Amino acid sequence: MTKGMRTLCVTIAAFTLLGVVTGCGSGPSRANAAAVIGDTTIPVSDIQQRLDAVLKKEPGADKLSQQRRLDDVSRQLVTLAVRHELIQQAAKRENLSVDEKQINDLIDQVGGAEKASKGTVYTPERFHERTSDQLLTVALGTKYLSRLSVTFDFTFAAQRDEALAKAKEMASGPDGVKRVIERDKARNLEAQFGVTHTAKDNPKLATLAMFGAPQGSVVAFQLGQDGEAAETGFMIAHIVKREVAPATGQQAPSDQQDSRAMESFGLRMLAFQATESTLELSPRYGEWDEIELSALGANNPSSGVLYRQGGSAA
Repeated sequence: MTKGMRTLCVTIAAFTLLGVVTGCGSGPSRANAAAVIGDTTIPVSDIQQRLDAVLKKEPGADKLSQQRRLDDVSRQLVTLAVRHELIQQAAKRENLSVDEKQINDLIDQVGGAEKASKGTVYTPERFHERTSDQLLTVALGTKYLSRLSVTFDFTFAAQRDEALAKAKEMASGPDGVKRVIERDKARNLEAQFGVTHTAKDNPKLATLAMFGAPQGSVVAFQLGQDGEAAETGFMIAHIVKREVAPATGQQAPSDQQDSRAMESFGLRMLAFQATESTLELSPRYGEWDEIELSALGANNPSSGVLYRQGGSAA
């Protein structure tokens, strides 16, 4: 097992049983659907079964109901279910697979599925699926790390409202982009036109939202969400060009690669591919954050905003 894969072991059970309102409301456009991804429907009954299984395995789970936190758990479960479907679709499209032995080795590294799933939203049976999904996400990131480059115009904002206003103006068209960038440059803010970055040259930068945004779109997102205090505030980027170089052969993760960063980059690739399909979330689970690929409750603001080419907000 590589050093990078050992690093992944400690993040395998990231979704803990913490957290968030068992919602109400009708489903998306199809009855009894928790989510619809393209032609695939995730039934509400599937999410309820997962919730029942989690509550059954966790001692003291009845307190979650008393504390009105079942909604949070349900949102975590629907997030994982949607991500799983997106990952499966991406794996089929990209011809990705993971070895069963690699999955089992990772599970063994964290003490086995039963031990590792305690206190999380995974049952031991679902833990295998989750491990496979994480490995496939790493594989997706690995496939594109050395090939993807993004050219973008960018600026920053200290507050969310300011960031959203700048994003909306930039999404109005080329003149809007020019106004915002030139105005911020005149104020001596860090703002630039046409900067190009390749994912492989700056893997940490590649985990940011502009690497998962479509060409022609404008994305505003919060910085410093990875627990590091080096950067705060919001970044706003207009994606001028998104280019993928031809494949030069099968890419294999190196021992030096940070698997957590590779998984984060893989999620950006997944987010980009998700923008090419239709995704609806039932209002009972809140709203879908297209940037972070997660379900959000009414009291949890989105991580930012994505305006597609032409100015329509995602």
